[in-house]
Amino acid sequence: MFAVNCHTLLIRLCECDSDSVPTNYILLHISISSSVEDLYKSLNSCEMSGYIARKGPLVFSNLGKWAYNLSGFNQYGLHRDDCLYENEDVKEAVRRLPRKVYDERNYRIMRALHLSMTKTVLPKEQWTKYEDDVKYLEPYLKEVVKEREEREEWNKDH
Repeated sequence: MFAVNCHTLLIRLCECDSDSVPTNYILLHISISSSVEDLYKSLNSCEMSGYIARKGPLVFSNLGKWAYNLSGFNQYGLHRDDCLYENEDVKEAVRRLPRKVYDERNYRIMRALHLSMTKTVLPKEQWTKYEDDVKYLEPYLKEVVKEREEREEWNKDH
C-alpha cells in the first residue's frame, strides 16, 4: 500500500508525463521506516537516475512540504523547534534564547495546548507554513552540543 502511494506521489512531484518517463521506472519498494537518504539512494539506483538528479531537489522539497503538512503540528501554530524532545541540550539551548523569542515560543506552546484540550485547530490561514517555519533553536543547539562535546573530550583527557 505505501509503495503504491509513494509511487503516485513521486510521479506527481516529479511532474512526469508518460511520454518522457515511463511510470514503471518510478515504482519503488520503500518501507515506512525508510529515511530520506534511503529514498534518495533508491531513486538514484533506478534507470531514470539522470532525470531524478536534475529534479532531485524539487522532489525532496515537495516531499518535505507534504510530510510537514502531514505531521499536524503546524495546524496548532507550532514551529518544528517547538516540538523537539527536551533533553539536557535542548533545555540549555532554550534557556539561552533571547527573551522575545523565548516568550513567543511559550505562547505558541500554550496556545497549542489550549487548542489540543478543546479539540480544535487554528483556521487554515493561521497554520504555520513550511516556508515560514524558522529553525530558531538550531544555532543555540549546535553551540550547546559543541560545548558539551568539548567538555567530554576535556574530561576524558584529564
